[in-house]
Amino acid sequence: MLHATCNSRASPTLLTQAPMVTFRKPIGSVSVSGHKFVGAPVPCGVVITRFKLVMALSSDVEYLNSRDATIMGSRNGHAPIYLWYTLTRKGYDGMQRDVEKCMRNAHVLKDMLESVGIKTMLNELSNTVVFERPLEEAFVRKWQLACENDIAHVVVMPNITIAKLEEFVQDLIQSRGRMAIAAAKRVASNARATEHAELEDGDDDEEEEEGQDKQ
Repeated sequence: MLHATCNSRASPTLLTQAPMVTFRKPIGSVSVSGHKFVGAPVPCGVVITRFKLVMALSSDVEYLNSRDATIMGSRNGHAPIYLWYTLTRKGYDGMQRDVEKCMRNAHVLKDMLESVGIKTMLNELSNTVVFERPLEEAFVRKWQLACENDIAHVVVMPNITIAKLEEFVQDLIQSRGRMAIAAAKRVASNARATEHAELEDGDDDEEEEEGQDKQ
């Protein structure tokens, strides 16, 4: 059995041009994180799934005299309060503005990276910018980049400003410069070592010839 889930990190469905997520389509569940885009201070999320799947997961809890559908058998009561507060304070229009800001700034980051020769990828209706993995591990640790093999990605959230994106790109350019200088120095060092070895071999050959002449 194939179970398809729709996961929303930045709620692109709030955009007017985004496709509607509906259970009329062959999906099993919809999940939304509350501690990412919404900004709840504790890890949390909302999962909406088909009733038959809820029943498959549910179990009777004797001391509650009811059925429980949570994986751990309980849930954090503060999480829904955090979600309710944010959604009530911002409203639909406020959340939509946040999404539009994320999408806009993701394109700004993509354009800045490409303007300095860094290859990038940004899917439609996405706020995740994928680019070449930086070679300097100190830079990766400083910015806490999520990397896999030779690629890295940045998720542009509502709290990220253009100034922060500019700082990131400038730091990345400096990092690439440091790594380029280090690579050039390694080449020069290897060349010097080779040159020195050749000179020593030449001196040894001259000494050997002089010794043969004296004999």
